Amino acid sequence: MTPASPGSVQAAIDTALAAHAARLAATPLAALFDADPERVARLSVNVAGIHFDFAKLRADAALIETLEGWAAAADLDGWRARLFAGEV
Repeated sequence: MTPASPGSVQAAIDTALAAHAARLAATPLAALFDADPERVARLSVNVAGIHFDFAKLRADAALIETLEGWAAAADLDGWRARLFAGEV
């Protein structure tokens, strides 16, 4: 099987993100909280004494999964490693 070209992967991700954006734009934020009682705990983090609350963003598990796939397809972990190794 031939691997997908980077352009086709990006096009698929763009399509998926557009679909998520349209779906979430039509979803009341209260509905996202109702559907996920652990939303605040899952989407909040404390870093260096600063509290970041991402729970109020129009994002859900499906969108986050797509974004994680996008990061993997772009080799974000590899690029970050190269950056901190001084290669970039």
